[in-house]
Amino acid sequence: MKDINSILQRLRISGAYLPLFDWDEPPSFSPGLNADDSYRLPKTAPEDLRIFLSLCGEISAADIHNGYFIGGEATLNPSVWSALPSKHDSIPLLPIGSDGGGNAFLIKLSDPHLVYKWNHESGELQQVAESFSDFLERIATDWEHYIDDDHDYVYISG
Repeated sequence: MKDINSILQRLRISGAYLPLFDWDEPPSFSPGLNADDSYRLPKTAPEDLRIFLSLCGEISAADIHNGYFIGGEATLNPSVWSALPSKHDSIPLLPIGSDGGGNAFLIKLSDPHLVYKWNHESGELQQVAESFSDFLERIATDWEHYIDDDHDYVYISG
């Protein structure tokens, strides 16, 4: 498992270069969850997701590319799950975030804890990472390409 704290540091460093435009908001990182909040996660949630939520309850970055929203209400509030697929190949899925285009990111609640992007228009699931930490690392890479104004890069959001 990759070091979640190191990936969060990478995101914070990238976030320091943002916003790129006067009208944009910089990304925000909320404090980690306390023990009272973490009980809402299913017992089968992966350890790297639990570590992330203990260090940073939520990342909100609406003005980076198409937007990135990781953790927070999307992960912990079952009432937002109703429109999302609850299973893939009979394995339960947990929402872990979304992008600014209405698409959701979901993680399998069994090994391997693959991460999928759910397209809200087609209803299709596309695997985007092998684990939560790989997913978070991909977001850090997206942010770095965004800062470099890389128009050829294929972002995970959008």
